[in-house]
Amino acid sequence: PGPADRPRFGGWASGPSYPQTGHFYPVKHDGKWFLVDPTGKLFWSLGMDEVSLSPQGLLTGVTKREHFFEHLPPRTTSGARWCYSSYRPRLRWYKEQGLKEIECFNFLRSNLLIKNGNSVKKTVAAFLDRTPRRLKSWGFNTVGNWSERRICEQQRIAYADSLYIHSDVIPGDRGWWRKFHEVFSPKFEQALLEHIRKYRASALNDPWCIGFFVDNELTWGDDAGLVRGVLRSPASQPSKIAFAERLKKKYHSIEALNRVWGTSYISWEDFLQTTRPPDEKKAWQDMVAFNTEMIHLYFSKIRRTIKSVAPHKLYLGCRFPNDYNRNVVKIAANYVDILSFNLYKYSVATFRLPEGVDKPVIIGEWHFGTLQYGPPSPGLCSTADQNERARAFDRYLRSALWNPHIVGAHYFALYDQTATGRPNDCENMQFGFLSITDIPYPE
Repeated sequence: PGPADRPRFGGWASGPSYPQTGHFYPVKHDGKWFLVDPTGKLFWSLGMDEVSLSPQGLLTGVTKREHFFEHLPPRTTSGARWCYSSYRPRLRWYKEQGLKEIECFNFLRSNLLIKNGNSVKKTVAAFLDRTPRRLKSWGFNTVGNWSERRICEQQRIAYADSLYIHSDVIPGDRGWWRKFHEVFSPKFEQALLEHIRKYRASALNDPWCIGFFVDNELTWGDDAGLVRGVLRSPASQPSKIAFAERLKKKYHSIEALNRVWGTSYISWEDFLQTTRPPDEKKAWQDMVAFNTEMIHLYFSKIRRTIKSVAPHKLYLGCRFPNDYNRNVVKIAANYVDILSFNLYKYSVATFRLPEGVDKPVIIGEWHFGTLQYGPPSPGLCSTADQNERARAFDRYLRSALWNPHIVGAHYFALYDQTATGRPNDCENMQFGFLSITDIPYPE
């Protein structure tokens, strides 16, 4: 049945009461940050990521690997066709094969079809009905990132939504998951606004929606990391043009810039055309200043765009990775409502924000896995067996609950990945609450 002392939205029924706004908002209670649910009750967000029938982690490539599998169903029924999809690889093995598009198979869908009489309609209906009941019975009160829209729109469990910006990037950037956004492009805010209106309109005034993450684990680098990408980009790049304008205003002439930077640019046009970075020791101050401006622009433009259409929804940040840049966090704290971090650790008891920053924090990802079952990788935090996974889960969660900044922790993810790996980067980890055959781990 799940925890008894929970009102409709999953807060703390018998706990303190705060003003009811019909939406979630953060509050500091007795020196610790919490969320407040739409009914005015304190809320701590225990979430589950990838609550979906089609997350990338449950796809596996079959192109050039057909011999891996004893049996792959032919596409002779609608059910079998529902399990196949195409994918454009971006990293690692498939990318190295030079393939622009591959065929993938979803074994979770296939197993659920068997479980539900080979009917796609019954399979989807069963998933939508059973999943919120399962999550609540396990103590979860939030659906996290990359989850099924249909789960969120049922208004049965709170959710933290995600937004993406499909706009121009800085070609010279060397980000891991993606290149950094071209924040000086007028298309930047427009692309985010179009994405919200097209794909998230139902969430804008939905009381069950906590707020929006934007992006995931961006590669910030050091305090000049983004500017290196700008300097490696072509002359037409808006950010490079903006950087040249800042330098013109400061130095007035290209000769003055050359004296400080130790460069030999013939003209400002030559500066734009050059894609070889200068001596960083000499250019460092200017590079850091422009890098800082870019970060401010990134967070301020996103906040302005979200609040223009969803003033009551929380801007949940960009989900910093384990090795985050603390100066970027300081800047982000000026604009986000809640800072978010993906913290794959064994405890967050000692997690602290940079000096002078006092903001609520949501952990966007964390998990524990083991080599004992199925997939041949234990994930990013390994344990000996399922019992030790349970103990590690308990220890981590208690450390998060006691941390004065943390208002929630979203576990990654509901299902294990496939043994043969997801198509993007071959990840094949055992970390789920459910196996690929939809069976819970009792421990």
